[in-house]
Amino acid sequence: LLQGERKSLGRETVITSMDFIGYMDSDNNYVGNCLNFINMSDINTSAITDMSYMYQNLTQLKGINADFDTSNVTAFKYMFAGCKELTSLNLKSFRTTACTNTFGMFRNCTNLGTLDLSHFDMTNVTSFTNMFLNCPLSHITCTQAFKEWCYTNKSTLGIANYSNITWTIIG
Repeated sequence: LLQGERKSLGRETVITSMDFIGYMDSDNNYVGNCLNFINMSDINTSAITDMSYMYQNLTQLKGINADFDTSNVTAFKYMFAGCKELTSLNLKSFRTTACTNTFGMFRNCTNLGTLDLSHFDMTNVTSFTNMFLNCPLSHITCTQAFKEWCYTNKSTLGIANYSNITWTIIG
């Protein structure tokens, strides 16, 4: 089931926030926390402003096609928190210039080793505590500015192994 807020704009309905909470099986029974792959490529996310909790605690989730529009998103709070089966995430299409909140975004992703955050711009982010808490990150692709921001804020971000991360700098 996809849960979220919708607004009507004339004849068009626009999704402004959403999260995954499970699905109904063939016997119409609710089954939660069992999604293992989500393809977002056909969903227009350009009007979404809040992606907080979107995939939170989907402990079986192993992959996401995350090639979607995040240019208007202001909050990614706990977006991937508790996704214990994720080992890597390619978020290079994410645009974060409007974002102010990444609090706990990857918290407790206990197998997450590789992140592509090529276009993460943290200039406007004011809430980022525990963004990487309990993530065994080993490789991050990002800009030099993002790497420096992580170094400056590593304690608040919850990065326990900063010196053991391999950084691939782009741009």
